[in-house]
Amino acid sequence: MNVGLDTGFFVRLLEGDKRALEVWEGLREEKFGGVIGCVTLYELQRLGLRGAIDPASIRTLAEAIPHICHVVWLDEADRLTRAARLGHGHDLAMADALVMSALVDAGADRIYTTDADFERYQSGPEIVRL
Repeated sequence: MNVGLDTGFFVRLLEGDKRALEVWEGLREEKFGGVIGCVTLYELQRLGLRGAIDPASIRTLAEAIPHICHVVWLDEADRLTRAARLGHGHDLAMADALVMSALVDAGADRIYTTDADFERYQSGPEIVRL
C-alpha cells in the first residue's frame, strides 16, 4: 500500500496528532510506502518562512522526507495537463490540484490531508481527513 501525504499531514505531525504520528511511524518502519508531491516541500518551506511552523522543524522534515517518501516532481508536461484537468473538474486550487495529481500518478491508495477540498475527488484513493 502507498499513502499520499498532503502538506496538512505534516502540520498535524508537527502538532503531535496521534494518527499522523502513527502513519509516520509506519512509513519509517517501512510497513507501507509514502509519496508526496514536490509542491508540499514548497508549502512547508513557506509555512516556515511565515512563522506558522518552527523553521528548525521544517529543516528536519525537509531532510527526512526524501529518505522516507517518494517525491513526485513536476518534470513532465503530461503531469501538469492532468493536474489542470483535475483542478478544473473538481474545482481545486492550483496547489491542491498539483499535489493531488502527483499523489494519484504515484499510485497512492490513501491520502492523508487536512483539506476538505480533497474530498471532492471520489474516483480514486481513499481520502482521510486529519
